[in-house]
Amino acid sequence: MENVSMIVKSVFNSQNSAWAAILAVWISILFVSLSVAAQDDAPSQPQPPPPQQEAREKDFSFLMSQATLIGRYTSEPFETEEKKETIPAIEVPQQPERYELGVVRKIGGDLWLFDTRITYGDHDIRLPLPLRVLWAGDTPVITLDATKVPGLGTFSARVMIHSDRYCGTWSAGDHGGMLSGRIERSQKTDAKNKEHKKVQPPTIKIK
Repeated sequence: MENVSMIVKSVFNSQNSAWAAILAVWISILFVSLSVAAQDDAPSQPQPPPPQQEAREKDFSFLMSQATLIGRYTSEPFETEEKKETIPAIEVPQQPERYELGVVRKIGGDLWLFDTRITYGDHDIRLPLPLRVLWAGDTPVITLDATKVPGLGTFSARVMIHSDRYCGTWSAGDHGGMLSGRIERSQKTDAKNKEHKKVQPPTIKIK
C-alpha cells in the first residue's frame, strides 16, 4: 500500500492535474478489486447452524429417539413401455410395517445415525443406519438415494416427518410404493428423555 501512495502522490504532483486525478481513481479501483478477489479466494470456514435450526434438530432427535413408527406401505412394479399393457389396473394392497428406533442423533452435516429395528413382511433386522435428513423449511425429510441397507437391499426414499405422523415414497430397483403411519412414544420414554434432556448415544462403529 505504501507503493500505491507514492504512485498517487507522484501523479498528483504532475503538471496535468485533471489526468492525474483520473489515473489516481483508476489505480485505487484496481487495488480494491485485487483485495476483494484475494478475500474471495480464501478458504471459507464452515458455519454453525443458526439457533432456530439447532433447536429444530434437537426436537427431531428427541421425537425420534426411542420411538416406534407403525404404519403401512404399498409395493408394486414400475410400469415400462413393454409392461403397460400387461400390468392390470388393480388396487394395490397395503402391508404392515414397523420401525423401532433406539437413539437418533446427528453425526455431521446432513447425516444422522438411526439405531433401527426394521420389521416388514418376512424381514426382522436391527442395525445402525446412517441416513441424510434434509429440511423443507421446518419439516424434516429422511432422504435415501440408492442407499444400501444390509440384508434388505438398495433403496431410494423420501419420508416426511410432521408432528406424530410420517409419510412418503420409496423405491427399490423395479418396484416401489407409498408408506405412511404414526409415531408412537411411551410415557416412560418421554419422562426419561425429559429428565436427562439429552439422549446419550450408544457406542456404534460404522465400517
